[in-house]
Amino acid sequence: RLDYALLLMSAQRDAAAMKQLEVLAKNSEFAPVALRLLGLLEFQQGRLDAAAARFAELLRQEKYLDDAFYYLALIADRNDDPEHALRLYAQVRGGENAVPALLRAATLLYKHGGAAAAEELLDRLIEEEPQRAPEILTARARMYADAGDLPRALSVLEHGAAEYPDDVDLRYAKASIYDDEGRVPDALRELNGLLALRPDDPAALNALGYTLADHSMDLGRARRLIERAYAAAPKNAAILDSLGWVLFREGRSVEAEPY
Repeated sequence: RLDYALLLMSAQRDAAAMKQLEVLAKNSEFAPVALRLLGLLEFQQGRLDAAAARFAELLRQEKYLDDAFYYLALIADRNDDPEHALRLYAQVRGGENAVPALLRAATLLYKHGGAAAAEELLDRLIEEEPQRAPEILTARARMYADAGDLPRALSVLEHGAAEYPDDVDLRYAKASIYDDEGRVPDALRELNGLLALRPDDPAALNALGYTLADHSMDLGRARRLIERAYAAAPKNAAILDSLGWVLFREGRSVEAEPY
């Protein structure tokens, strides 16, 4: 039954998957894994109260604690309760969500008057997780950008790209900051370079196509790029959005609306 639920989730048949998981949640042996998956599905669906109840139950059962603390923190974050979110992020001790939890905690600290603590946290994180330095630098730059300090954000990314020239995420982030600064030619140069390196990557195709469309530049090329991305990843929400946007920019509103 668990395998069947996982297959249904992979097929994006979430309602059917949840029926199977509800059955498993009544079985003491499988209840923790079922609660975790139900919570993840409900979180993805935006049913935050329902998801919070699942993750709180995992805490009571002392199962999947890192996941439970992380998603409860995200829910508190989305509910604009930064103090509670910070306490929960601090409880994430390991697993794949440990670094994202600390990165988000740093952003909250920076936003709410704890800039020095945020900087210290990020410095320590780079020392402890050097293999994830590009990810941490990208988060640091986004933290500065969200605070309105675009030059400082760009400086972080330029130094990061020089140190880690093969990291794609740093280059995407740099293009995004260029765009935010109004330096559209620089953003397009960065995205064209990424596409040259990854000519069949739907993310690269979409990023360049969307940026062109967003500035009403070379709309024919923009649409061709996004259509190639759509052919490779037809269920990707960002690509669907881009396809609608480029059609709208071309004045084809009726065709754009369904996307």
